[in-house]
Amino acid sequence: MNDKETRFSSIESREDENNQGKMIVEGYAIVFNEETLIGTEEHGFIEVIDANALKETNMKDVPFKYNHTDTHLILARTRNGSLSLSVDEKGLKIHAELIDTTSNRDIFKSIEAGLLDKMSFAFTVKSQSWDKSGKLPKRTITA
Repeated sequence: MNDKETRFSSIESREDENNQGKMIVEGYAIVFNEETLIGTEEHGFIEVIDANALKETNMKDVPFKYNHTDTHLILARTRNGSLSLSVDEKGLKIHAELIDTTSNRDIFKSIEAGLLDKMSFAFTVKSQSWDKSGKLPKRTITA
């Protein structure tokens, strides 16, 4: 499948450890081996992202965007070091330090207030498998 897809995960803000007023956003963009309902019980499927799915993924220039669109400026980016991505046993963790712009402050305040508490990630699937033996089909993304 070559079409770009999106999924949702949790996000949170935290105070800067050095008390320098930095806007830090962290969370897991991907949680491995966790079942997620895509669509509805009647017309959807279960999706799981395998722990090895990111083994050969190029993450050198990943933008952290608001709503996957270009209508907002990029919040952070791996290329300039404002976004770091780390893969651990749980999944893909993001750590972003937002620069001080009006739009970033608004988004950060919305995260702090709990108005924004999810993030989504966009991806293309290189390899997957399907299990259609259960009530809902189960898709496992392997790469």
